Amino acid sequence: MEPVYERMVEVLWAFYQHREDGTPQTVAIALGRDAENPVFRSDVRKLEDVGALELVDMPAFGSLGSPEAYKVTLDGEQLLRDWGYPVGQ
Repeated sequence: MEPVYERMVEVLWAFYQHREDGTPQTVAIALGRDAENPVFRSDVRKLEDVGALELVDMPAFGSLGSPEAYKVTLDGEQLLRDWGYPVGQ
């Protein structure tokens, strides 16, 4: 697995904590960041590339369509454990 840095692990942890609404907007707000910021978007893409996050299908919200949402994978949960986060406790 490619190196994952502390900032990205913080993003992953926020996705884990907000798994009921795993949208980048919700996670960015929780972290005090802008969901459209290139660094934040890059962190999300990197986490997806290493298999820690995966894009999930959400039911359509009428004419608004389906929001972009992610879930933390089992590999992502293990990564969080490796960094000392209390996953599953």
